[in-house]
Amino acid sequence: MSFSSLERLKLFEQLRFALPLKARARPPLIERLRRSGYCEAARSSLPVTNIFDAGENFGLMCELDLTQYCPQARFLVVSLDHLALDRRFALDRQSQRRRRRLARAASQAP
Repeated sequence: MSFSSLERLKLFEQLRFALPLKARARPPLIERLRRSGYCEAARSSLPVTNIFDAGENFGLMCELDLTQYCPQARFLVVSLDHLALDRRFALDRQSQRRRRRLARAASQAP
């Protein structure tokens, strides 16, 4: 297991322990929500009800409960990278560091 895998596992366990938690949509998710007609969801805190590890290709995924915005749309699954967690918690800082490292690694890849 590589260091990044161990780090991802540790973050995953911390997030699972903190559930349910609130998160705000980052720009790519805001656009997706607006195109889907969930403008109010794009502007507010979204309840994260579940988190799972989708492996190296997809990373950590979060399940959002959208029932308060539209009863027909129950849940939406998005990457943790599309969410900004509450900044008062260390989890947000860990998530941001992970996102920056992944972006750096992707930009250095051939």
